[in-house]
Amino acid sequence: MRDTFLIIVLGAFLLPGCLESDLEATDKVQANKLTYLDPSFDWNQVRNNPFRIVGITPTDDTWSVIVEYSGGCEEHNFYTWWNGEWEKDNSATFYLIHNANNDMCEAFIRDTISIRLDETFLRDPDPLDSAHITILNASNAHKITVDPELARIAQSDNCQLNTTIKGTLCGQGIWDSQWLLMLDTVTNHNKVWLRPVTNSSKVMLTKPEPGNYTVGVTLLFGYEPIDPDEQCATLPDGSFVSVAVNCIEKQ
Repeated sequence: MRDTFLIIVLGAFLLPGCLESDLEATDKVQANKLTYLDPSFDWNQVRNNPFRIVGITPTDDTWSVIVEYSGGCEEHNFYTWWNGEWEKDNSATFYLIHNANNDMCEAFIRDTISIRLDETFLRDPDPLDSAHITILNASNAHKITVDPELARIAQSDNCQLNTTIKGTLCGQGIWDSQWLLMLDTVTNHNKVWLRPVTNSSKVMLTKPEPGNYTVGVTLLFGYEPIDPDEQCATLPDGSFVSVAVNCIEKQ
């Protein structure tokens, strides 16, 4: 085991971008601990309790990972573990493990864990900029992969990305089937869609009129709606990433 970091939540704090949304953290007093396990460590020795990864916001060499779990009465420990191997295509997978420490309380907890990739993979952050990295939830084997090119999409509270509102066959967003198609180019991607899944208090939930918009967003890789009524017939052509909309202005 290597460096241990405390993640202390004494009040509701927000995602990067100061989002005032349903992704706020839960008020709690207990401190959660994150430990980076060495590849030689047998992670099966760690208690593996259920949790859910809600979404991932990458910023430079740090991932803000939003998690949900039951508890509220004990300190919870999280661990990262990587097997020490890189694939030939410069991709790698690491595990995120949750130990509830026999917390018998059943409060719904939402928290954000800051994971440093250079600590996880034992290497300088520069080579990680071009790597496809997958996080695996050890409690349910669910995987989320972060595309390095999509991770470079500018994130901000201020409107700066050029987009156009388009209808899709996927009704999984705050504006139902209305998604944002980026007009700015992204390397290795012909089309990039931003799926708006949550919003700050400055952004109205009323569907925007058709047209071009400048937006400010926070990326939420892996975010999936849990409402069974939100249907997706067919994903639009191209790549997409879920986002929280912090700002929107009609051009």
